[in-house]
Amino acid sequence: MIIDAQDCVLGRVASLAAKKALLGENIIVINADKAYITGRKLVTIARYHDKFETGQIRKGPFLYKQPDRFVKRVIRGMLPHKQPRGREALKRVRCYPGVPEVYAAQKTITVKGASVSKLPNLRRISVGELCESIGGKR
Repeated sequence: MIIDAQDCVLGRVASLAAKKALLGENIIVINADKAYITGRKLVTIARYHDKFETGQIRKGPFLYKQPDRFVKRVIRGMLPHKQPRGREALKRVRCYPGVPEVYAAQKTITVKGASVSKLPNLRRISVGELCESIGGKR
């Protein structure tokens, strides 16, 4: 199953991906950098910036600045990744920041009810923009 995350709310895309991965399907998330996190932009940036400053280099928490890895970490949070079935489900999930040539011609699925256009306000930040603001490269 190929899920297009462009102009979608990240949490809704991640929950569908986690459910389908637990059922045994291979999940590919494309346009991961164009998914959105809802909330005030400055508050969201400050929250993730504080997460990066806590902890230690070798002990964690291990957070990612690349959009594709960031999205996979969000999906991991919705899986029982410490259990064997959760580990196997996480191995079936792949995320890409754009659209790879291999999947360009294939049919993609957009999540129903996850569109950003249905939000009542404009308080949102894209995953690519968030990763760039906390030190990642685009």
